[in-house]
Amino acid sequence: MVSLTEEHAGCGDKITLVETERNEAVDAHAGCEGAFAAAQEEHAGCGDALAAAQVEHEGCEAKIAELEGERDAAVEAHAGCEEALAGA
Repeated sequence: MVSLTEEHAGCGDKITLVETERNEAVDAHAGCEGAFAAAQEEHAGCGDALAAAQVEHEGCEAKIAELEGERDAAVEAHAGCEEALAGA
């Protein structure tokens, strides 16, 4: 039978290693919260600006589709014009 002491002989070393890795990660990301907060503050009004732009351009897709339809109809209506003019 293995004693608890023998079974957990390397646990202290593993804990120390994990704590070291954690501390390194904390140090590596020490300024992240401040940078994130600054970015949020810098772009605080972006959501409102985007919403306003969306409202301003509501209907643009429909207008574009309408104009494309008119263009396609004009192209179709004048499909043979170049040949007819060339032969005239």
